[in-house]
Amino acid sequence: MIKGIVLAGGLATRLPNKALLPIKNGMPAITSSIDLLLRSGIKDITIVVSPVSAIPSVLNTYYDRPFKFAVQLAAEGYINAIKTAGYDPQSQIVVTCCDNVYDESEEVIDREGSYACVRELPAWQTIGLTKYDGSIDTWFNIANSYACFAGYAVFHQVHLIDAGSVVENFNRLKMTALKCPAKGWFDIGTLENYITYWRL
Repeated sequence: MIKGIVLAGGLATRLPNKALLPIKNGMPAITSSIDLLLRSGIKDITIVVSPVSAIPSVLNTYYDRPFKFAVQLAAEGYINAIKTAGYDPQSQIVVTCCDNVYDESEEVIDREGSYACVRELPAWQTIGLTKYDGSIDTWFNIANSYACFAGYAVFHQVHLIDAGSVVENFNRLKMTALKCPAKGWFDIGTLENYITYWRL
């Protein structure tokens, strides 16, 4: 069974309460990631939250289905968050971020092998994201300095490794890049990005 994990346990120092900020459909931002998973047929969803998060109570007012919540006691990165959520190393997991806004028709593409969703974006949209360029081609071969890891990552038979960066982990996990269009997608993790999202 495919498991979905939504990462929402960080400190959100760049934009407090970003997961609960409204997006253009009137819903909290985190619902875009949840709806992406549900549209893709993923029903087993765990949301990683901080110890004082209001997310569980807020989501209960928007959905008539239960979600699993895992409390990340300290903001120690996405590897720790995935481990906190609990997972079967032999199963497939899809990891999304609470501050990503997707086109309402987008679905997770299921392909064999581990891959990450990569988008080519204008410079203003890549603020705070993990950028890639041609020098990191172990798993990434799109020669564009404005391309970045964004959206979601799909892991098959995951054996998580503690490493210092997203790049290191993806290289060690032999991730394969999946180039996706940027249409309708935003990262609203900073105040500048959130304001721009509303202006466009």
